[in-house]
Amino acid sequence: MKYFLVFFSITIFAGYWLFVEDSNALMIIDDPAENMSKEMQCQDFLNLVTKHDGSPVCVKSESIPKLVQRNWLQDKSVSIHSTHNESTHSHTSELSLNHYDSHTDGLPVEDISPIALTIFEKCKRDDDCTIQKLQDITHTENKTAVLKAIDDLVSIYEDGSFSCHPNAHHVGEFLLGYVHGNFSETIPYIDSRCAAGVMHGLVENTISIQTLLYAKSISEVDIVSPCNQIDSSIGYDAKVECIHGMGHSLTKAYDYDVIKAEKSCAIYNDNTERYMCQGGLFMENINKYWDDKTGDFDARDPYYPCNQITDRQAASLCYRYQALYFLENHNFEPQVAFTMCDKIGDKEFVEYCYKGASTHMASRYFEDIEETAYMCINVKKELQPACVKGAIESITKFVAVDLGDDFCYMMPDDLEEKCFERKSQLEESMF
Repeated sequence: MKYFLVFFSITIFAGYWLFVEDSNALMIIDDPAENMSKEMQCQDFLNLVTKHDGSPVCVKSESIPKLVQRNWLQDKSVSIHSTHNESTHSHTSELSLNHYDSHTDGLPVEDISPIALTIFEKCKRDDDCTIQKLQDITHTENKTAVLKAIDDLVSIYEDGSFSCHPNAHHVGEFLLGYVHGNFSETIPYIDSRCAAGVMHGLVENTISIQTLLYAKSISEVDIVSPCNQIDSSIGYDAKVECIHGMGHSLTKAYDYDVIKAEKSCAIYNDNTERYMCQGGLFMENINKYWDDKTGDFDARDPYYPCNQITDRQAASLCYRYQALYFLENHNFEPQVAFTMCDKIGDKEFVEYCYKGASTHMASRYFEDIEETAYMCINVKKELQPACVKGAIESITKFVAVDLGDDFCYMMPDDLEEKCFERKSQLEESMF
């Protein structure tokens, strides 16, 4: 099966292009065959490092940790450090391997890779630590052992009863780098674990890779065919998760201008597919705010960019993720977020904001579902269903299906029925 996703290190007639997050860190080496035969000299502001295929390249110092982290460089001397640590943005419980003494994702513990168990024991939910450990084993273990460790690590996440989607995202990014962009090699590891986090991580850099490696414009990048191929290999539910990942990729490619990025989702004719694309791009925007307090937001207008989105379906999704922006800026006080939701100018979008707030609160405080249930029961009567649906989506997709049952049983009869109905829909869509 042939995919358009490209190798992270690739020879092009025009020269070598190296994918990094900052286009200013790129250096084109014209006539690579001639240059590689000589000792390469880098400009003063660049550093000479080695790509995974053994060829040299010049990059900025600040780009090296990310490139090493994603397995695009061989340089072992660089210690990895980045500003992202998912555990600083969500409630972190004390986790240990004692939780896995019986099974992990349906697998007996003895079938789980000892490498994966060791990585989790050392790193828990620290993404930087995890990627560093995965990077380390690529130098000591064979490919079969590395791929099993990656797969089993996601199984440990899935069985851990915490919101593992961000962690699986990073593992997916690493996986694609490890197989040097050979997307077909990743198919066995794509499934619904951690809300399809591996899938999202695999495709979220798709457009940036194409624009930087091939100097294509964003509009020239094919974001339809890869997900169609996923459909033929795994199924439609996997396809729409792929499209969600493309939404992430669009936001990155447009340098977090979500208004421009959203218009590109129109390439998907099916409404569900367009919805998944839009959800991915707004999720990526709030993820960026988590990471470094940037993204496409305006401190002077807490409702931007949602109040500038003309497509109503897209605007509803925008306000859903904007609720996390409200929470992040007000110490995760749900009542403050709900009050800000109430002040949205177009009242049609208020329920989506409530749904978003409860989604994030349920994920953040998954160990205290009673508190989440109490929160939803005590909002305005007409907005209780939205709050319950948001919470059960988060618990079912990102935490644990069984915990969803406990949550639904805490609801009054009318809300309990709605809760279980939504939970059932979510389970049926898992591929």
